Amino acid sequence: MLFLSGGSQNGAFGAGFLDRWADLRTRDGRPGGLPRFRVVTGISTGALQSTLAFLGDTDAIVRSYSIEREGELLHPFTRSGFKGGSTLDKADAAITVMRRGAVAELEPLRATLHRQIDPSRLEAVAREGAAGRFLLVGAVEMDSGDAFVFDLTDAARRFVAGDASMRDCYIEALMASSSVPMAALPVFIDGKMFIDGGARFGVLSDHTAALFEAAAKLVQGDVPKNLFIIVNGTLEAGRNCNLKNCDAHPIPATPDGTVPRHARWSFDALAFRAMSILINQSYRSSVYWSTSMASQRGFKSYFVRIEDDLQRHRAVVGLDPRPAESHSCAYWKTLDDQRDAPLEFHPRFMRCQIDYGRARPEAGQWAALE
Repeated sequence: MLFLSGGSQNGAFGAGFLDRWADLRTRDGRPGGLPRFRVVTGISTGALQSTLAFLGDTDAIVRSYSIEREGELLHPFTRSGFKGGSTLDKADAAITVMRRGAVAELEPLRATLHRQIDPSRLEAVAREGAAGRFLLVGAVEMDSGDAFVFDLTDAARRFVAGDASMRDCYIEALMASSSVPMAALPVFIDGKMFIDGGARFGVLSDHTAALFEAAAKLVQGDVPKNLFIIVNGTLEAGRNCNLKNCDAHPIPATPDGTVPRHARWSFDALAFRAMSILINQSYRSSVYWSTSMASQRGFKSYFVRIEDDLQRHRAVVGLDPRPAESHSCAYWKTLDDQRDAPLEFHPRFMRCQIDYGRARPEAGQWAALE
């Protein structure tokens, strides 16, 4: 089983890791591709990766995250979102949310998915589903507040059976799982409002006890029962300085050498910091819950996440203005901010994360398990 977590642009890490894992698994001395997982689940950015991981097309996953500009994924309604440093920027973002419902829309991403999830891929998903495999993505249904699991193998089967509308339903399920409140517009399916599954869990943990039991029954003979979890994030809230990024906003020392703490703070900074801590805890809890349920049902669990060395990792990203130079991921992210001021998706930083994912030793360790 493979569980892919949420994590927005950090999904680039998972893309690189999946690609390297596939390369290192060998059959007859040649790359063997990803394992043929019985179950693949995805949340948010993991949902966007899930179809291609299910089908073993890691090259396409890497291409999806190798963007050249943020506009390939979203269309902003405001200049800087809530990350802007000035009061004017924050006021503009707040007014935009009240008027438009979000600071951006994901129409470019929806268009990309329409190109990516074509009839041939849906037919491939349906064939794998007929062989007893499951592809599932999670979102949150807002009226009930409950987790909602979309069975994409069933949607693909119904498409192949002649219901052409299932292609749009499939794509909208991916969009629903990826639509972060205020950052992107909610998605409506069959008259119900859905938002990003990351609002409830980092990896799909609700309703998974039955999945483990079903998957365990499908495994016959000496086939290993493994759960692989790729966390497109750190599982840490991260340190702040006066509710701001410590590198960008260091706290100055006073003349006597002491460091003032929280001399100034704002409601919006406090609210977003509190939200990030709550989301981080939901990610940690869902990973723990999933691995615990897996252990109870005879599965061995393996998980990989982004570690503290990401910012120091050096890579060549191939984008102007320094396409052939090697720099740290922290450098590339700063350059993205200086040149393009993206709301969320940093093209150079994402390419550096792909390289970081490929460099992780766990890819070789996982490849050697089977």
